[in-house]
Amino acid sequence: MPLVSRVIRNCTNDRSFSELNFWLLPITIAGEQGKCTFDVLLDTGAQRTVFTQDIQEIVGIQGGRARQIVTPSGFSNCIEVTINQLEIASIPFNQLNVLICKKLPGRYRDYKINGFLGTDVLSSLVLELNYLTGEITLEKTIVNPN
Repeated sequence: MPLVSRVIRNCTNDRSFSELNFWLLPITIAGEQGKCTFDVLLDTGAQRTVFTQDIQEIVGIQGGRARQIVTPSGFSNCIEVTINQLEIASIPFNQLNVLICKKLPGRYRDYKINGFLGTDVLSSLVLELNYLTGEITLEKTIVNPN
């Protein structure tokens, strides 16, 4: 029997939402050095999920292969890694391939944004963005192997 995981988050108190209409979500990543929670930007215009090198170092994600990606400001060198366990606002994901880049442009660093959730991850969710109330609803159907 499938399990539906549903999260409703109000973003009206987030500085990034009130000033820029950015939707930030907390992600929790489990790595060799434990679990840590970071804020990432929901980016429906990005094909891939990208995290900063800070996340890789703090959580202890090892390895990866070099990649070059095209960004709005040009080319960027990244590393593609696999994250074994990740939660987006308490919704679990396993074995995600993401890109790690050294840093994000200054505007994003000013808001303590540690990455972007791209459509490679977002396409597995039902998303509802309500700009009038500042609420985001995320829903994922999880197939129970039992």
